[in-house]
Amino acid sequence: MNQSLISQYVSGIKTPSSKQTKKIERALHNLGHELLEIEL
Repeated sequence: MNQSLISQYVSGIKTPSSKQTKKIERALHNLGHELLEIEL
């Protein structure tokens, strides 16, 4: 997913489709799981 498109979603210039919303949610959940696996 393109960084400028995400910026447009965040700023409210564009609204993601439901498919894009699910894709973003999955990516965030995957990131969260990866962060939980980090041991310091």
